[in-house]
Amino acid sequence: MLPLATQLVNTPQIASMTPTAAPPAVPMAAASLTQAGMTSGALSSLGPLLNPVSLFGSTSIPNNIASTTAFTASPLTGGGGGISQAFGGLGQMLGLMANTMMNPLANPNTPSNIPSNIPANLNTTADPVQRARLDQALAKISQDPEGSILLQTAINNGFTFEVGNPDVDGTGEDINGATVPTQNKIIISPNAPEFDKTLAHELVHAATENDGDSQQEEGLADVFGYHIASRVNGTPLPGSDADIFNNKIKNYPDLPPTNDILNSLRSLGIAV
Repeated sequence: MLPLATQLVNTPQIASMTPTAAPPAVPMAAASLTQAGMTSGALSSLGPLLNPVSLFGSTSIPNNIASTTAFTASPLTGGGGGISQAFGGLGQMLGLMANTMMNPLANPNTPSNIPSNIPANLNTTADPVQRARLDQALAKISQDPEGSILLQTAINNGFTFEVGNPDVDGTGEDINGATVPTQNKIIISPNAPEFDKTLAHELVHAATENDGDSQQEEGLADVFGYHIASRVNGTPLPGSDADIFNNKIKNYPDLPPTNDILNSLRSLGIAV
């Protein structure tokens, strides 16, 4: 993941940016890192991650506010070739229908793509292929012990989800995802190489939006993101939890070292 200095305040406009680089459904109930698949050895490797005073010491939050601009995703333009030229929109419609029949992901109404506990209107993506992609990611995360808690809390906090351009502050930086509290929206880039992990990472921020952001929160969000993505996809972790944490926080030198993320997660029933 490439370095990105994200500047936040106590009531930030952009709570998080992610640099470029299935078990049965579980109700809102207590979960722990150990229950979710972290071994006691992995937990012990976190060490200073869970002891912000020894790791960071005291700090203050910078008083910088990033501006935001709305992003509107472009609708999918189906292929109709000469038919489109002859019959206008008919060709485009036929192309989209053909694409849908050949590619189930192109149909956002495919039952397996829409989680039963997630209202369809929470996904504001215009492109039907990307909309179905996001629906599938939400469905998988909703079946994970920690993912279901984070997702339901984000929904309760009023967040919607979108595949689009996460660069809402117009910096031109290439990023994978953003949590934007002023728009009550999580935006995931269609080019994010780790789509499910990026979405799970941003859900940590959306579920704990009132505590601002910090290096510690960014690091833990990546630890949670990778573990959730690993469980729902059956993929290996990229390294130890300490490695994941440290690789993430080095991208955020301008963030305060810590905030109230530990208490925020514990209040949701997630033990850290």
